[in-house]
Amino acid sequence: MRLKDVHVNKDGEYYNKATTDTANTFKNIINSIIHFVDVTIEVCGSWIWVSGNTRIYRDDFKKLGFYWSQNKAAWYWHSPEEIRKFRKTPVDMNVIRNMYGSEIVNNEPYQAIAQ
Repeated sequence: MRLKDVHVNKDGEYYNKATTDTANTFKNIINSIIHFVDVTIEVCGSWIWVSGNTRIYRDDFKKLGFYWSQNKAAWYWHSPEEIRKFRKTPVDMNVIRNMYGSEIVNNEPYQAIAQ
């Protein structure tokens, strides 16, 4: 996965940009949703995307500051400083993955203890 402060300009050149986010910011957000069942958590650059059976968790996502993307059918979270970069033009998830990298978070549910 590429670092979240590494970006690509229109000419395809990579550059670093400082960010106020820390690893703990991402860890705290992911730890808040890691127990959700039947969802896929994906980190792409400095954004967290969640897809799958998310409808039952919509209130939880809203409380955590996630937004719903209709065209991707997924919830996303990003730091407040990224809001000004939000585009109105839809970008395919494969384009995002290729540009910023992608890492799926392992959130397999814990096995229930047999009684």
